Amino acid sequence: MERRRSSRLSRALEDVNDLEAAALPGRLSTETNDEHVVSFDDISISMSSSVPTSANRRPRMSPLRKDSLLREAATTKSLGSIVASTDNAASCIGSLSKSESDFDFAILLKPHRGDEIAAGDDNSMRRHTAPLGRHDKAFYKKYPHQAKLELLRRLHRAGLETKAIRSLDAKQTLVQVKAPQAVLEYGADKMKLKKQRRGDFLWVDYSHAIRETLVDYDAATDAVRFLDKEKQTIVHRLIVMEAALDEHSDLNGIVEQMLPLHKANLNLLRRSWVCYWRRPVVASRWTHGLRCLFRLVWHGLDQPLDDVAQYFGEKVAFYFAWVQMYTKWLLLPTLAGIYLFVLQVQSQSLDQPLAPVYALFMAVWASVFLVAWKRRANSLAYRWGVLGYEDDDEDIRADYRDATSKFLPRGCTRWLKYAVTFVVVVVFMAAILGVMYFAFTTRDRLQQESLAVQSNLTAQWHDLTLANLASIRDGLSIGFWFYLLLMPMLYGLCIPVFDMAFSSIATKLTKWENHKTESAYQSALILKVFPFRCVHVFASLYYYAFTAGDNLLQVAIQLATFMLSGQMWNNVVKTGIPLFRQRYQLRQRRLATAKLLKESPIFTVDSKGLVLKGNDSTAVAHHQCIRLEQASSMVWEECQLDTYDTFDDYTEMLIQFGYVSFFSIAFPLAPLLALINNVVSLRADAFKLCHTMQRPRALKASGIGIWFPVLQTMSVIAVITNCLHVAFTTTQIEHYLPGISPADKVWVVFFAEHATLFVQICIAYVVPSMAKDLRVKVRAEKAFAKQASANAAIAKQFPLDQDEVALHAEKAV
Repeated sequence: MERRRSSRLSRALEDVNDLEAAALPGRLSTETNDEHVVSFDDISISMSSSVPTSANRRPRMSPLRKDSLLREAATTKSLGSIVASTDNAASCIGSLSKSESDFDFAILLKPHRGDEIAAGDDNSMRRHTAPLGRHDKAFYKKYPHQAKLELLRRLHRAGLETKAIRSLDAKQTLVQVKAPQAVLEYGADKMKLKKQRRGDFLWVDYSHAIRETLVDYDAATDAVRFLDKEKQTIVHRLIVMEAALDEHSDLNGIVEQMLPLHKANLNLLRRSWVCYWRRPVVASRWTHGLRCLFRLVWHGLDQPLDDVAQYFGEKVAFYFAWVQMYTKWLLLPTLAGIYLFVLQVQSQSLDQPLAPVYALFMAVWASVFLVAWKRRANSLAYRWGVLGYEDDDEDIRADYRDATSKFLPRGCTRWLKYAVTFVVVVVFMAAILGVMYFAFTTRDRLQQESLAVQSNLTAQWHDLTLANLASIRDGLSIGFWFYLLLMPMLYGLCIPVFDMAFSSIATKLTKWENHKTESAYQSALILKVFPFRCVHVFASLYYYAFTAGDNLLQVAIQLATFMLSGQMWNNVVKTGIPLFRQRYQLRQRRLATAKLLKESPIFTVDSKGLVLKGNDSTAVAHHQCIRLEQASSMVWEECQLDTYDTFDDYTEMLIQFGYVSFFSIAFPLAPLLALINNVVSLRADAFKLCHTMQRPRALKASGIGIWFPVLQTMSVIAVITNCLHVAFTTTQIEHYLPGISPADKVWVVFFAEHATLFVQICIAYVVPSMAKDLRVKVRAEKAFAKQASANAAIAKQFPLDQDEVALHAEKAV
């Protein structure tokens, strides 16, 4: 057993030497402490030939306990001479060093067997090494070791710095990637990154000629400062475009996932965003518990949006900005709803004279809120430098295929695909509506029959005959209870199944449509999935409101049930389950690491096993401590977390918006429940992002995207629904207009609905979407961009020196 462990360690060390020999020039030298590591080796943490000490690395034993490990090593008789060196080496175990926290991306490679790379195969690959791009997927699939070296070569040729760490069993490797300052400026120039100019603070496209005129230019270091999200964007573009590691790369066979890495400033964001009620570190006046409670309540809707945008990107920040504004705008409907609810309780009736006024108010409120949000979104977009981003040329999707039909023009082919997907979506919606209608109509019919049976039970009980017993037994049979109770339950259980099935089909259909950009792909997917979810969520409410007779109380009960049990429970599920899964995976990983550690020869050999002497013992201890530090890296935990997407969060909030704007007349406390839910949801989503999810890629956006047209459509539906409520679920038209005929009532509702829609259109067109000062700045930026384009065209025809170009740029400023 001990010989097998020793041979396994020897093979791993030989593998290290082979990879070191095959690495590119520029790898870490044993004579220096340079942190620039480009070799794809096992000992890839920067170090000198001596054992690292706690002076150059922060000691942290968690999740591996230093004392217990050293105690176990001390009890081993044959290793007593190397305990001191192991003590020094163990001080490096723990979190990543400060330099490692500067890495922006991680590429997790698929695991492989330790004996997969034989010496003969490795020498054969070295003899048949071809230039970059000469090999195909089959070659790299057959020789994963060569594929890993090729991946490093491509990253280095793109100007990126890499650092590889391995798991304790050496079966899986993770490559960390970052870009030096010169490469960052090159990438920013190539992708035309938006930066602010000094003086007027206008947003301009970055170029080397105007770098000294930017706000973020540091004259002391002669470098341009880049935000963390900007570094991440530049590095990702270099990985995908320059290193050709996109979704269709020939090296995808060895890549398991590619993810952005969290940075040290995440702790600051957690404190100001998730735990906002805690006292500041430098302010002792917040130590009192009542002041913390005051901050908890008063600042419950405050969001560090600028910090969120700088760390997670504008796409995520716009979601939280929209939820924050939507929650604040719920205050007025909440007050009006509470007042109407008090009137309903006092009169013991849901049909109130103020119901039509409240319905009209909710319809107008929805439209005014959207106009206000559009102004707010443009203001935030300009502040973050992404105003009009969707109007710019986006990167082409990796899945996009420029295929043209031999028989139909490209436009006809695209619209033919849209027609097919539209038919599929309509068929699925009709199917879910049919299932819903059958389930609830059957339940209502059986419920009425049960009430009729129960009304006769008392009379039949006093006259017990065989006929009466038979009628009671038939009325309360197993089939009766099945249709009465189980049918709605089965419908509820089928909804998630339908959601998953349709989401899978919608994803395949959207890929088949072959959208050119990522935003177009996401918009098409949302327009398929979200209407389907709205149908099965709102169908039962519309059924009881307009087709099942006078059931306004049933609508109120069902709406309250949806908002209390559904959305409140969702806040618990979306934070509790990922947190539990994260803790469970962390515990399993720690146990696996401890198990592998016990099997390692450095800690388990006895007097009958392998005895290491002199430099050999120090080297083995050195290697083992490096393995321990790599295995305890927090990056491995990030790789196991779930990925985050705003789709589910947007879907939840827009469905809630429908609850509030469609059916508040039946349940006026809906805005209050939505307000309470959103205050909790804001912090729950923040906790989820900061603790239980991988860091999402910082994507740019100038707003909430396709969700804004969806909200506009929902505001129109809100007007129609509220007018139908006034006409068919209340008697207030007859109250205000006694003796009105049914035909005249329809005309009154038709006129009110069109008048409200006209008011919506007027508000949308009369109120400008930008403030006056913002419009002035946008015009100035367009003029500067036009002048810069003209200067570039002139410079292309008549090349100038760099000094002359910089002089022209300063004059333009």
